[in-house]
Amino acid sequence: MIERLYEHQERGARFLRAPGHNKAALFFEVGTGKTNTAISAVNELPKGKLLILAPASVIHGMWEHYDDLPIKHDYTLMTYEMLSRHKEYSKLSWDYIICDECHKLKSVKSKVSKYVKVLSARAKICWGLTGTPIATDFCDIHGIFTALSIDEFNMSADTFMHRYYQCKVVFSGPNYMIYKPQKLLPGAMEELTTRIAKHAMTLRSEDCVDLPGVTVKQIPVAGMNGPEYKEIAKSIVQQGDDQPDKVVNKLVQIGKLHQAANGFVYNEQKVAIPFEKNPKLDIFKVLIQMALEERDRVIVIYEYVYDYTKLTEVLDSLGITYTNDHIGFEFNQVLLMQEASAIGINLQKYTSCMIYYSYSYSYLEYDQSLGRIYRMGQARPCEVYFMVSSNTIEQKIAKVVMERVALDEAVKELLVALTNEAETV
Repeated sequence: MIERLYEHQERGARFLRAPGHNKAALFFEVGTGKTNTAISAVNELPKGKLLILAPASVIHGMWEHYDDLPIKHDYTLMTYEMLSRHKEYSKLSWDYIICDECHKLKSVKSKVSKYVKVLSARAKICWGLTGTPIATDFCDIHGIFTALSIDEFNMSADTFMHRYYQCKVVFSGPNYMIYKPQKLLPGAMEELTTRIAKHAMTLRSEDCVDLPGVTVKQIPVAGMNGPEYKEIAKSIVQQGDDQPDKVVNKLVQIGKLHQAANGFVYNEQKVAIPFEKNPKLDIFKVLIQMALEERDRVIVIYEYVYDYTKLTEVLDSLGITYTNDHIGFEFNQVLLMQEASAIGINLQKYTSCMIYYSYSYSYLEYDQSLGRIYRMGQARPCEVYFMVSSNTIEQKIAKVVMERVALDEAVKELLVALTNEAETV
């Protein structure tokens, strides 16, 4: 049940109900209660048919417990994955649509984005909710707004890209080219944030919720770039030069180097070949014991299945209990989670500590996983540890993630200022 809304949630509900916001979004940071805000706003509308779209993990982790919520409409829960697989659902009609975690719609060319656009065009109301509107650049917000049928952003991805960015050709074919945005054009940041603020309300957690704060620390791991890493890096580069599809092959190279930075590499049969020594596991052994001295439970984020195997070996050797199911976290000391699966699960009541043993270069996945503990209801200061293998590709991946954090914070600061300015007019 929604007993009451916080002041920032009331502001969000007013924004959604305001004239001209039938197609709009809430860019509330992860854990600040945007879902309850949208429910409160939609309940003020005349009774009708409501569609709630969300990722499968969110449906199972949160929305399935909303049976007791006072939603006055006849509502349907549907995952983005289900909509993507069943085009016939896009031919149905709903009066109101809530797109939870709408960053899933960032690619205008994806099937689910196209289907949502068809549905939103017919709906009286379509609201998007996300704490991570920008995973890479402003093209992500263009994709979201296109799917929500916000007319001001109704243009092709290439048109949007060339209007605001210096672009680079990454692929040239006989009939088409693929571009990648590089650098914002002069004045583009100001114009874009002004236009976005008309259709989205942005709030940061520090502006609206009395959270105790979060500290992010990088733990350098020396020795991972030894002879084995260098030999694999050399062979990967040589293999890459021999293969024609350089775009795809570059991604494969990055994956192989990332594996090597974690002390192993998968062969062609998908079997993990471990290095003789793995200093990263040695440091993890010390770090996990230190973390558990100060609290009862810790979340450990990992990227590869082989990481999970080695981490469980360390935990077993220390007599530390663990689980890979968040439902059993209450009865164990460690929750092992793959970064990509850490969405729609609220874990703030169990711990305030998270260790990233290995991770992807996706800022979106980082932000979503951090939001499992740094959210409303967290009573303790949060501590986050990034284990970074020095002088390897992992150091570059961590740098990319932190640069995207800085971009996200800069954009949100501008959008928050514009939101506050609009509210005082």
